[in-house]
Amino acid sequence: EMALPLISGKEVLGALTIQSTARGAFSDEDITLLQTMADQLAIAIKNARLFENVIQTQAKAETRLQETLALQQLSAALASTLQKSEILQIFFDACIKELGFEYVQFCLVDKPKNCVRAIAGVGVSESNIKRANRPLDSEDILPDIIRTGKTEIISGWDDRFHKETFEAEGHANWVRVFMPIILRQENIGVVEAGFNKNTSKRFESTQIRLLKAFINQTALALDNAHRYEASLKQAKREALIKEITTKVRASTDLDAILQTTVKEIGDAIGSRRTSIQLNSSSRDSGHN
Repeated sequence: EMALPLISGKEVLGALTIQSTARGAFSDEDITLLQTMADQLAIAIKNARLFENVIQTQAKAETRLQETLALQQLSAALASTLQKSEILQIFFDACIKELGFEYVQFCLVDKPKNCVRAIAGVGVSESNIKRANRPLDSEDILPDIIRTGKTEIISGWDDRFHKETFEAEGHANWVRVFMPIILRQENIGVVEAGFNKNTSKRFESTQIRLLKAFINQTALALDNAHRYEASLKQAKREALIKEITTKVRASTDLDAILQTTVKEIGDAIGSRRTSIQLNSSSRDSGHN
């Protein structure tokens, strides 16, 4: 038996073992030849490993490039609108097309009502969206994700699910991911997404990574849209106040001033009856 090391540079890759039942089967020339073959084999193994590494690196680079392009396309689409409904539709389309999800549901925290509720979805029934409304202090999966801020992947039943909804909507057949929506370090909602078990039984790391990036971009876009709407309302209020003030100041007659004020305020807020009381003279002026 003869063992020849497989060496590439300073790295020992293994050994080439040759066996023979004959005594003195290997001459010096045989040993030299076999060692040369072992050296060539070591080089071939090293090259094959390097090639595999190159292929893997290229595959990872291509995956990252595809992720970057998908995120750039989403960002460009989101930047084109300030309408909340359009922003959500862009997000849903990206999740279906780029991530392969069969359904997506977008839930937000409603602080005045102390709950988290679905505001829109794709691939889910209207009843499912209406059912997804849970108090923040409940043990349901949605508020639990809000509290923990953790992403969870669940297949089948979980004690935090609403049993009636689970059975009515056929959730036993779904593999689902629940991911928090985070804006400025605050958990403001939950995205629920997934697919039927017959389609796929597991999530890929790429899907989870891209979903998180998609959610971050969408949360910022919705926040910008909300701020834009608020600024428009503020500008409208200021313009209305200025208009009413101008009309009121245009007259020096008390009755005309009162009539103008109640009329303009009533028209502005859609009130059927508006009145002003003057304590000093006990005079009322009303507009219906």
